Amino acid sequence: SELKKVTHNHPMLSLPKSKDLSVFDPNKGYIAMPKMDGLTCSLKYIDGKLISAETRGDGIEGEDITHNAFVIPSIPKVIPYTEELVVDGEIICKFNDFQEFSGSYKNPRNFAAGSIRLLNSEECEKRKLTFVAWDVITPLYSKDDIEYRLSQKLDMLESFGFATVPRCLSAGNFADYD
Repeated sequence: SELKKVTHNHPMLSLPKSKDLSVFDPNKGYIAMPKMDGLTCSLKYIDGKLISAETRGDGIEGEDITHNAFVIPSIPKVIPYTEELVVDGEIICKFNDFQEFSGSYKNPRNFAAGSIRLLNSEECEKRKLTFVAWDVITPLYSKDDIEYRLSQKLDMLESFGFATVPRCLSAGNFADYD
């Protein structure tokens, strides 16, 4: 409750779930990604520098967690992109890392959600949290170009040093993400 409240620059809605891929038309391309079970976070970069991080909260208003974003190794602090960039993703604790703390916490999702809200960044850093990007909100293209497809946006984020959600273009095995 001591974290500063922030109003999002875009609606941060809960992701829909789908378990039956047969409902998709195979003639129309789709990308399948597992829904990460953590805490949704939005990162904002200006001139290639991380300037803010916020939780999803109620989708309109969240909490400022910038102080802790700087201690999560998988969040790039500087990227090779000079315009404004907003990246949405999930803060998770991989199960192997969670096992160190599992005696005191019920599950990795609750552990990650509580850990990112800590006021003490040094304590947050010990929690071994991971940020996994799953969308780009501000465009990765000039205003004269057509919009990138999601898979192209995620490829670009990977080239910037982000971990991205495992994905495939058809129902298949995803990379093991513990």
